[in-house]
Amino acid sequence: YPVFAAQAVAQDADQSQKGKQKTKKKGKVRLTYGAGKGPKYSPGHLFYVIPAYEVSYLKTVPPMTPKQKFDAMFSETYDWQGLAMGGLETLFEHTSNGYCGYGPGFGGYMKCFASAQIDADDSGFWGDYVFPVWFHEDPRYFRLGESHSFAARFAYAIDRTFIVRSDLTGRPTFAWAPTLGTILAAIASNTYYPNAQRGVGLTASRVEFDLIGTAIFNLEAEFWPDIRNVF
Repeated sequence: YPVFAAQAVAQDADQSQKGKQKTKKKGKVRLTYGAGKGPKYSPGHLFYVIPAYEVSYLKTVPPMTPKQKFDAMFSETYDWQGLAMGGLETLFEHTSNGYCGYGPGFGGYMKCFASAQIDADDSGFWGDYVFPVWFHEDPRYFRLGESHSFAARFAYAIDRTFIVRSDLTGRPTFAWAPTLGTILAAIASNTYYPNAQRGVGLTASRVEFDLIGTAIFNLEAEFWPDIRNVF
């Protein structure tokens, strides 16, 4: 997702006049300037298919505006590659009760896929947009980078599951927005999941699963450039 600083905006304006694309190196991160698009300091996708519009390779950046938070959330939730991956993952949700307990066949598959997408919609809308605007929290994952040890980067990626940057102070703060978004989405899922998939215990397990997924995503975001540079 484009992140604009004063100098970057000036550079982008200059590039817009030239109408050309220019790429340069900054460490091991490629910074691509496209005419009229602004500097991009996000990988766009991890492993070429996982949407990562809320990942930043720069740390000294201004807070996102409410519109930018909405745009990033929308892009991440409805990215076509991400949706395709979700469709593929749904194929592996088949058990003796069908897909996610909705039954076998195409009908069960589509209900399972739709429920997973509604989960993503709820979690993204509340956790990446409404609550971040309300609590003045930055939804982005700020990569630590190669200048730190593997252990430090690993621990950092895990603890960013519960820590975000405050828009007001620029300092780390507890991640109220994504945590509440995850809990709210898990509770809401009881209104459309099959009866066998409802209840306090299963709701708590969905919260746990989502938090683990966030930690894994952070690790992927942290180490994807290292993997990409090797291969």
